[in-house]
Amino acid sequence: MLASEPDRNFSQEELARLVGLSPSRFLHLFRQETGLPYRRFRAWNRMMAAFVRLNSGDSLTRAALEAGFADSTHFSHSFRATFGVNPAPVFRGLRRFEIGP
Repeated sequence: MLASEPDRNFSQEELARLVGLSPSRFLHLFRQETGLPYRRFRAWNRMMAAFVRLNSGDSLTRAALEAGFADSTHFSHSFRATFGVNPAPVFRGLRRFEIGP
């Protein structure tokens, strides 16, 4: 669900209910299985969704919005926090890029 709808804000309570677990048990098992806390995984999933959209030719703003970021500034702050650089210069001159597993 997270991969197919990265722009949707699935709450931990909603996902826990869907799989028949308490929110705390869901979070525990989620981290155990993925190695990441739920919120960090969700943020990374959105970042990857934005990369896919950028690679297909969307503008930075459109890619950010369609991936679930509130706006391009939110995406830029998240990108900078994750990778330590501003996204605009990174993507400005690229025509295509590869996203690894």
